[in-house]
Amino acid sequence: MVNQVAVFAALGDRSRCRMVERLAATEATVSQLAQEAAISLPATLKHVRVLEQAGLVAATKQGRTVTVRLQPQTLADSEAWLHRTRTFWTARLDALAASFAPERPGLDDSDHHRPDEHDTDDDADADDTEDRE
Repeated sequence: MVNQVAVFAALGDRSRCRMVERLAATEATVSQLAQEAAISLPATLKHVRVLEQAGLVAATKQGRTVTVRLQPQTLADSEAWLHRTRTFWTARLDALAASFAPERPGLDDSDHHRPDEHDTDDDADADDTEDRE
């Protein structure tokens, strides 16, 4: 099972997100990723480890070369999780919105009390003046 928190935390970093986008095209070595991202090799290795722990990439070492490949199934699982979550919350929020809808068809704001023309603050001020006199 995919750890969605780890996946989205890993993708929350711009450099890692760009690496995933880059790896969607083809695998790459850590050196290539570092060069393309214009970041140091140690920083790139740290990013690759985070992506690997989240299950987004797989790294294989052959001699001194580390090759990184995207694990597309993790992204597909995360997308499916987002879809399920969106469907769940959309249904709940639609039900909530419906619960606030008027119970009687045709009831709208025009049915609410509106002050008469003579119910103004000026009239109230005049009444206060009369009481003081």
